[in-house]
Amino acid sequence: MTKWIPSTADSIQLEVTGEEYAVLLACQFPLSERLILGAFHDEEIALVGSQSEFAELAGWLAGEANHARPGRRERLLSDLYEKVESVA
Repeated sequence: MTKWIPSTADSIQLEVTGEEYAVLLACQFPLSERLILGAFHDEEIALVGSQSEFAELAGWLAGEANHARPGRRERLLSDLYEKVESVA
């Protein structure tokens, strides 16, 4: 199923995998209040938001990664932080 929400001129789109999206949900970051789910396509989920919204998410992820136990979840959080930080 493909769902598309158009972005505005000053919005940014970032695609995350289903696994990365699950990590975001597990962190309880209020995605629905901050970032719009833009599209679902081939297991990629596009998040659409402003640069400041992505910067806020990057800060949230940095804190989660710093407090996570070493292992797969910590690596996922760190990798996702890097991805989000690249657009923030």
